[in-house]
Amino acid sequence: MNYEYAVEPSSPSVVIMGGLISLANKDYSTDLELTLAIVDSKKKSRAAEMQMGECRIASCYTYMQLKKNYYMRVYTRHVNKKVSNRKGGDNNESSLVYMGKINRGADMAARESQAVSIWANSFLLMHQTLKARGIPFFSFVQPNQYYPTARVMSAEEKAVAILENKNNEFQETIPSGYARILTEASKYRELGMPVYDATRIFDAYSYTLYADNCCHYNDKGNHILAEYIGKTMIQALEATRQTVE
Repeated sequence: MNYEYAVEPSSPSVVIMGGLISLANKDYSTDLELTLAIVDSKKKSRAAEMQMGECRIASCYTYMQLKKNYYMRVYTRHVNKKVSNRKGGDNNESSLVYMGKINRGADMAARESQAVSIWANSFLLMHQTLKARGIPFFSFVQPNQYYPTARVMSAEEKAVAILENKNNEFQETIPSGYARILTEASKYRELGMPVYDATRIFDAYSYTLYADNCCHYNDKGNHILAEYIGKTMIQALEATRQTVE
């Protein structure tokens, strides 16, 4: 997405940076309004999800589910509008805060290579820095709905988690990009570096785990990932302790 809007790919998402730059430059109107709408719709969607768990009759559950899905659609619409506004935005050299533009000419393969390189170099830098100080370091490649595994989503979850659009950049780039990241991760793992493939940890679960059509999980999904990370860290630290002893 950063490439699409000529923003350096190692920077945070253009959705975040663009909004912060607009606010720093006192462009409060549209951008701030959209930001508040995004926060509000996400909050209402999560509240409806929480209320679903408290329902005791089917009609209550169905109503809350429809309410949750509605606010997630509103959330997605506002996010897409916010991103679209950045393409022709007022980020210019006379602004208080300015983000330089990059050449968008690179093809998709080159963009993927650079994205994977940024991930790999970041991983190595963190690993080397912490290892030199005797600090344990763990890295996990998390699940994503657009990276194919054995998991089969329900129609209900697909309605929330999958962006059905012929121009869906997630569907286009994540399968091949993730495959390249996992190839790099396996090389590091063979060298004894602590990087773990968590992309398949949702495969055993049939209920809805994704909260939007980008990459975020609901509370159940976050719990599964957190539990996997915790158990993995405990096992690794315990193995290290026994080796030392």
